Amino acid sequence: MFKLPEFPAYYGVFDKLGWLALRLAALLVLVFLVLPIVVIVPLSFSDSTFLAYPIEGWSLQWYREMWNAPEWGRATRNSFIVAPAATLIATVLGTLAAMGLARNKFAAKGLITGLLISP
Repeated sequence: MFKLPEFPAYYGVFDKLGWLALRLAALLVLVFLVLPIVVIVPLSFSDSTFLAYPIEGWSLQWYREMWNAPEWGRATRNSFIVAPAATLIATVLGTLAAMGLARNKFAAKGLITGLLISP
């Protein structure tokens, strides 16, 4: 089922365990992030007022109500306008910063790089 790759001869047991632990941690994070989406999205198409599996009937009722409610419709439309603009601005600024940091050497390069990659 799962086969470890062939490691170079100088890899020790701890190197191999570290490789495996990293992949396992990445898989757990992926499951932690994706599982709620896999559960909630099908429930959003349910015609029931309660969250319950198995889904008995399929409907777009909740999406219709969201678009028809003035506060949700306005917020959703604003998100569809702001998100592409923010993505474009962040991409341009990030690309320019990466080019500037990669091509130049200056005293505060490490500090600026640290600030830019910090969450």
